[in-house]
Amino acid sequence: MKRTRIAVLITLVAVMLFTLAGCGGDEAKFVGKWSTTIDMLPAFEAGMKEGAAEDPESAEILDYFEFSSFELTYTYTFNEDGTFKGAVDEDALAKQLDNLRAEARKGFEKMLQEQIDANNLDMTVEELAKEADIDIDATVNEMFTEEMVDELTGDMNIEGNFEAREGKLYCSAGLEYAVDEAVYETYEITDTELKLIEYVGDEDEVSALEELEEYGVEIYPMTFTRVK
Repeated sequence: MKRTRIAVLITLVAVMLFTLAGCGGDEAKFVGKWSTTIDMLPAFEAGMKEGAAEDPESAEILDYFEFSSFELTYTYTFNEDGTFKGAVDEDALAKQLDNLRAEARKGFEKMLQEQIDANNLDMTVEELAKEADIDIDATVNEMFTEEMVDELTGDMNIEGNFEAREGKLYCSAGLEYAVDEAVYETYEITDTELKLIEYVGDEDEVSALEELEEYGVEIYPMTFTRVK
């Protein structure tokens, strides 16, 4: 099954989170670790369908898949020296991929069982898979590989300098760069919650956010909870 569209979506999320790394203002209030989750299921399912659009067999298989969730857990750590780090929670992401594999496996089993029932076959799902030379586990693992984790974490693990003032958060695109005051997120912050309300800045980043919205991923407002 094609993964082209899924890879594009992963890249878009990476771009979005890199965009959030352009921050700055109430620096002392930000110091600490913050966490949020991003619901990627709508985009994931849309990407799967687009990837299978030119492959009728893959499209038919997708009808048997019922995915319950696909969330990315992302953390920001703001330091007293004015630097920050952003990172995907790799353990949480690995668990999400395990869940996707398990649910995809159920989809394959459901499809094979339907064929058994429709043809009154006296065999189990495992026996039919073997006879049809289908390795369900291998197919599922190929769909959701460990490389997907590497792709995500490699692009989304970021660091830079930050400033925060007058409700605007500015962040640089690396430790060697200063913040760009034309690029920022508006925010609200309390002792326990950080809400990024709106992105202002680079047109390419705005376009990326709009494309994510087309896939059902609403980025703003994004609420982070203090975890440390």
